[in-house]
Amino acid sequence: DLYPVSCINLRGFFMTKFSKEYKLQAVKKHFESGLSANQIAKEFGLQTYDLLMYIAAYEGHGSKIIYEPPQVTSEFRLRLTLWAIEHQASYVEVARKFGFVHISSIWKWKKIYIQKGQDGLKSLEIGSKTMTKPKKLTQDEQAKRLAELEEENLMLRIRLEASKLLASMEKDETSG
Repeated sequence: DLYPVSCINLRGFFMTKFSKEYKLQAVKKHFESGLSANQIAKEFGLQTYDLLMYIAAYEGHGSKIIYEPPQVTSEFRLRLTLWAIEHQASYVEVARKFGFVHISSIWKWKKIYIQKGQDGLKSLEIGSKTMTKPKKLTQDEQAKRLAELEEENLMLRIRLEASKLLASMEKDETSG
């Protein structure tokens, strides 16, 4: 199946999950077509940086890495983190070396290592989630938050229109 596997609604934000075959098809098209990662990502509905991570993992480990990603153990986390810090490696470089494509995990592991050292990193539970459930807001809190967001939204729209007007005026000055 070459289409997204599922689409999950996370409080108004949608996260699409793609099959491994779909990701591999996008990676292969990148190499076969000569198109940029950005072009391929748009065509496949992927985020460009996610595709770059898959491409790097594929370059370092071949197509098997898409189907059999590395098993995350405390030793794996430590080895990846130490290498990433020592080499000041980008996420793409980490993906190429280790075949691991989860940016948020890499970021979290580096942060934990810097703050708590090896013991902090080793103490993480496998599969621990970084996201916590937000507390339930009362109706008054929800109404207040909605008003804040509406005000912020209005201010952002005003700024956007002002910047468009300014850009238009600058364009008129340079062309006239």
